[in-house]
Amino acid sequence: MPDAVTILQKTEPFSSLDPKIWEGAGLRFRRYPAGTCIARQGAPARNYLFIVAEGKVEITVAGSDGNKTVVGYREPGQFFGSTALLSREKYPASARAVTEVTCLLFPRQVLSTLLQEHPQFASYFSRNLAERLRELYSVVVAEQTFDAYHADNLLFRKPVGEIMSSPIITCQARDPITAVGQIMSRHHIGAVLVMEGDRCRGLISERDLVNKVIARGGHPEGMTAAEVMNTRAVTVPAASTVGDVFLALSRTPAKYVMVTKENAPAGIVSVSDLVKTRTTGTLFTAEEIEHQESITGLAAIGHSVDRVLQALVAEKASVQQIFAIMTTLHDRLTKKVIEISLEEMAREGHGEPPVPWCWLNLGSSGRQEQTLRTDQDNAVIYQDPEPQAAELVKDYFTRLGAKVVRGLEQCGFARCRGDVMANNPSWCHSAAAWQQIVANWLKDPEPQNVRYLTILLDFRPVYGETRLAKGLRHHVFTLFTSTGACRILAEDDLQSRVPLGLLGQPAPARWGRHRGQINLKNSVCVHIVDGVRIFSLEAGIEANATLDRLAELARLNILPPAQTELWQAAFEILMNLRIRENLRQAMRGHKPDNYVDLRQLNRYERAMLKEAMAATAGLQETLERHFAISI
Repeated sequence: MPDAVTILQKTEPFSSLDPKIWEGAGLRFRRYPAGTCIARQGAPARNYLFIVAEGKVEITVAGSDGNKTVVGYREPGQFFGSTALLSREKYPASARAVTEVTCLLFPRQVLSTLLQEHPQFASYFSRNLAERLRELYSVVVAEQTFDAYHADNLLFRKPVGEIMSSPIITCQARDPITAVGQIMSRHHIGAVLVMEGDRCRGLISERDLVNKVIARGGHPEGMTAAEVMNTRAVTVPAASTVGDVFLALSRTPAKYVMVTKENAPAGIVSVSDLVKTRTTGTLFTAEEIEHQESITGLAAIGHSVDRVLQALVAEKASVQQIFAIMTTLHDRLTKKVIEISLEEMAREGHGEPPVPWCWLNLGSSGRQEQTLRTDQDNAVIYQDPEPQAAELVKDYFTRLGAKVVRGLEQCGFARCRGDVMANNPSWCHSAAAWQQIVANWLKDPEPQNVRYLTILLDFRPVYGETRLAKGLRHHVFTLFTSTGACRILAEDDLQSRVPLGLLGQPAPARWGRHRGQINLKNSVCVHIVDGVRIFSLEAGIEANATLDRLAELARLNILPPAQTELWQAAFEILMNLRIRENLRQAMRGHKPDNYVDLRQLNRYERAMLKEAMAATAGLQETLERHFAISI
């Protein structure tokens, strides 16, 4: 086995330091037989860091029911136990020797000295703060039960291989279409893959036979599979979950998904396969939206959308997966409301839209972070009309905006109390007018104008001509880089701070009806959203989702990757807690208010919240230093 110095030279970040430092450091080895529990969840941290010299260590977290979840492994050149060691708290997870393991024990006192004397070495351990957050999050997730959200099984985390049809039934591209129909009938299936030799060319479903042959009055005789097949089949990799398949299907009108392994077809999943795995019927929600022809019909589906969220939370879906699926459903609902409203405008004699236009979602919906059907934030941008038609064009889109806003309200999206909606003439403008409005807000950065800016800056096109939205975004970037407006937004964010008290503990309200509670949205999450938005605007990053912006900031090395990883973990954890608490309130018939009662959190949840809030406060400090702001 290598000596201690050799092991440290192969272990980050110790490899960056002078080997002479280790002389007299009190390093020693300890061997653990396979199956030994090296560190136990909930036990006080020992006075040393574990560096794996030989063997493999499994990291697990256990829920209140005793069930353990594997959250990672450590192998030679990696370490564990740092977060509990540095914070002097209890281990958030257990470490078990999978094989016989030898660890190099690194004393706490030596580590603390190195952290103080070597800033680059210390920065590496920011990643371990993110690791601690994720481990705490894993514990909290393991503690959650399905019964609380009325879910009946783990669907979204189930491997797709458990429900896909395999082996795949195929035909050749040159086969007559009549033969393809016979194959479907003989095997009692609704789709076949079309091959050309060993290469997959497309897919033929029963719908293709109806739409491309029968409905068009065609004669199947003489037609081949190549003439009927769909060459744009929806695909997912074999490592996907059922949740990934659901998301893929919810984004298109397709009925089938092809599962691929090493770029070759491995199986097929149909909508009916998904329905067989669940009795609630929520998987039909996206398709039900498309089939509705009235706002009344859409309004009835709103509860089905909420049940999808309940299922996702109960099945412990990731925050990113929750965002993706709920955004897809909300967007499809919004688009359908717009389509129905456009039809109403035509029936009432207003005709078609007079100029190209685009519907914009703003705020959390613009960032693709809206989960429950909360307040609306939206706007309309349309192509600059001829001067003589300006008033008529504005009137058309304001009327359309009123219909859409009213329709969304019927579907469960409450009106914005600040009237930031497309039915308000102040949020319905031509492209040139929007450019001038943004410029005016920046020239006069009084609080209301800054608030409007923060709402608008996360805009996302949902329906219509996306080029109009791209043009506005380009103009916004130009204004921000030429005026130094990012500093204005930074000063606004720093007017309030993350509510942390003595020893970094969360500081809830001390009186009033929210005594003992913290508003996760307005007191914590907003500072991550604001800070990440500001750095992204300064860098010209076009992404509008907070997590996507963080990924780009790390990729471009604008912010240290270790720090962005920490803020990503903090944001995901805060959003998970916020989604969970709001959903509980909604299920009790109360209006979600984004508050969490610290008295109702268990010790792991409190520890998780504390760490996430501390990370958020760190982002504010980074913002303060970057813009040299003193408040």
